[in-house]
Amino acid sequence: MHDYPHILSDVYKQTILLCSGLTYPHIITCNILSQEFVAMASAQLGEKEKAVMEEGMKDAKNFIMTNNISNNQIQAMAVVSIRSSFGQRMRSYRNHSWIGTFMARLPEFINGGDGAVFAHKGSKAALLYGLDLDASPLALGWILAWSKPDTPGEPNRVYVQGGLLERLLKTDWSEIEQKLDKSSDYSQHWDTESGATLTARISDDSEKVAIVNSTFSINSPGGP
Repeated sequence: MHDYPHILSDVYKQTILLCSGLTYPHIITCNILSQEFVAMASAQLGEKEKAVMEEGMKDAKNFIMTNNISNNQIQAMAVVSIRSSFGQRMRSYRNHSWIGTFMARLPEFINGGDGAVFAHKGSKAALLYGLDLDASPLALGWILAWSKPDTPGEPNRVYVQGGLLERLLKTDWSEIEQKLDKSSDYSQHWDTESGATLTARISDDSEKVAIVNSTFSINSPGGP
């Protein structure tokens, strides 16, 4: 699907052209204006991501109700809702559990513009979804990691990273865990090389159950 706005990439290119060749102090002023333009573009994209995040939250809530998940359980649990905002199908490549286990096999495929919901009991884990390796024009990937501690009072954490699938497949889980441990309950990533845009949030549904909600979109002229 090619109908998503390319605001960030267009602004990025335009501001690079504007600022190139300038000298002090004009280049400083130009860079400040560039940051303001990018912030405006990000705000516009935020409204679209917000709508997709709301759909993901509804999916997670429905999953909790349908599967009778309650606070009356021994271990902490994460109900994870992931949603793709563009047209190409994504597939599951890798997953890892530092603490706990997935309660069912992850969906092998997520259709374009669709989502999936699953549960992880433990709960500190990560996954990697991506397009087919021969996808055109770019094979992109999406790493999502989260932590819902079993100990009351410890903070929930979430982390997202996206970009070229080939690069993400080489990323070690220990590196992702380090970044997760430094993150908070909200994470956002825009990969300047590919235009991959990712957002994730973790919030408590109850003392033992947290909802992890994440979206993946593309904002690049070369994206799907």
